[in-house]
Amino acid sequence: MRKIIGPFFIILLTAFFSCQITLFANFKNVIQKPGISLKSQLDSIEQVTEDQNYELAIKLLSKLISDSERVKNYEYLFHGYNYLSINYAQLRDTVPAFNYSQKALHYAQLSKNDTLIAWAYNNVAADLSSRKENYPQALEYYKRSLNIQRGLDDGEFYDAALNLAELYHKMGKYNLMLEYLEEAQSSYDPAYWYYDDPLIHLDILWGDYYVAIGKTPRALGYYAQAYELIEKQELDFIALDFYERYARFLAKQNLLEKAFTVQERFLTYYKNQEKFKANETFQLVQAKLEAAEAKRERNQAELQQEILDHDLQRKKTQSVLLGSIIVLM
Repeated sequence: MRKIIGPFFIILLTAFFSCQITLFANFKNVIQKPGISLKSQLDSIEQVTEDQNYELAIKLLSKLISDSERVKNYEYLFHGYNYLSINYAQLRDTVPAFNYSQKALHYAQLSKNDTLIAWAYNNVAADLSSRKENYPQALEYYKRSLNIQRGLDDGEFYDAALNLAELYHKMGKYNLMLEYLEEAQSSYDPAYWYYDDPLIHLDILWGDYYVAIGKTPRALGYYAQAYELIEKQELDFIALDFYERYARFLAKQNLLEKAFTVQERFLTYYKNQEKFKANETFQLVQAKLEAAEAKRERNQAELQQEILDHDLQRKKTQSVLLGSIIVLM
């Protein structure tokens, strides 16, 4: 799972839920009002991301990044690119997700904020772990993230421990899963609010672990708990990652009716997401974001070139002056 913002933001979410009638009018104001604070923009982005309103989230993020860049606020630039990465990952669009998670890491490092750096390493590793050849680097980044989280000891859930267990499962190193699963489980606080509920991921991974060591009945229990939570919250991005293999597992246990139900739910989520991604309005929002990013990157490249040119000219001037001094001597 990916890390975004910690549990203390539940207070902000409660305020949002208490004014549902004006919610989207407020989001429209966020886009149109030039002087709105970076914090207010980020609060709105968290809400629409939780609601899986990807189109609006990307619009709001484009503004947040532009406004944060204008004032050189590295922490909010981190949040902007981090949320972009998360939104694209949930849409299963891996290329921009990885691109934006790398930018998020860059700004986290510039911010010198250890919490953000830990989150950023975790999220880049999540993108790297989608390809087998990147497993070693993903392991390194997850471990960096976890070491920072352990040092902070701030009550946050240890996403990196959970993700290390998942990666070792992918690698077939089931004996290494247990210690990280237990560490992640012990860091989970049911009293906290989490955007991407770690309990779902924990249930899935405990199920994976028990399948690997041949304890099928225990796996069935954990998988069923995860399925119930996913359906309760209608989390399409987790369903699309989990339901197909869950259906196959159920079929192997001769639970055919349940397997059919799970597969049907997978197809529903899949069709809905593909329909949304094909929507012209969403594609226009993506195009505008990509154009703005290309312009930002071009401006940064031009600025870097100006700095290099200025530095080269300074060195040439120093050389001329040094030559003059030598001659006079």
